[in-house]
Amino acid sequence: LCGVGVLGMRTTLRVWAERAAPPVRIMGKELATLVPGEAILHGFATPAPWALETYRGHPVLDGLMILQDPGGLAKALDRMATYGYLHRPQWAVLAQSRLQPGWKKIFESYFPHARRERREGKTDRYDLYEFGSVFFEPGSFPKFAELLRSFGKDPKRLAERARMLVLLDEWIQPGQRADFLGSIRSNYERFRGRFVRSLDRLPELLGSGQLEEGHFLVAWPGSPGYEALKKSGVRTWKQGIRTPLGQVQVLVANAPKSL
Repeated sequence: LCGVGVLGMRTTLRVWAERAAPPVRIMGKELATLVPGEAILHGFATPAPWALETYRGHPVLDGLMILQDPGGLAKALDRMATYGYLHRPQWAVLAQSRLQPGWKKIFESYFPHARRERREGKTDRYDLYEFGSVFFEPGSFPKFAELLRSFGKDPKRLAERARMLVLLDEWIQPGQRADFLGSIRSNYERFRGRFVRSLDRLPELLGSGQLEEGHFLVAWPGSPGYEALKKSGVRTWKQGIRTPLGQVQVLVANAPKSL
């Protein structure tokens, strides 16, 4: 037990030493100045993102996870849904001082049309890539979509998941439920006291009049579910939802009590 305690203490000290290292402090403070606080950063060529977050004062996530972990993109979506980050601007960060030979070329081969901005700090230069489209439109990046499929993940379903989960950030309140019209049927999931699931078709009793307050049926514009809900004959309304790619007007109806 003594050995375990010493090992734990050494690990803790090593973690705090990494967090307190001058490059981490300097880069974290520079990013705090160069990138608005609302933005979520995804570190690709940076020190440990969790260490940067301490000095930036705003979220910095591990970007490499989505390229290295078979479930990385889904895990990132779930984490952002848990903390209410998904509607906010998303940027991948590559610090020039941290780039390994060929790494930038590899990154851009996965995300070739991601919009890039250069930010100049006092001690480093940073390439920022718009990253919200990676979560909401992963299929638009052919090589990345191929990687996801090699992991056994469907880019279309991951995009639907992002659209479903972003409903929780600004609109669905604690205790309320949202049924998202997508391509699969799932069980309810709970994030921050809110419940959400996917349905692959309109509920049979949608037109019964037995509708429940605080339980919504939602369809994304341009989807088959949107057209089906629009033609269902039930009362619907449009609700503005912020996403990293701009505001979207989703179509909403109350869901039946029998669901």
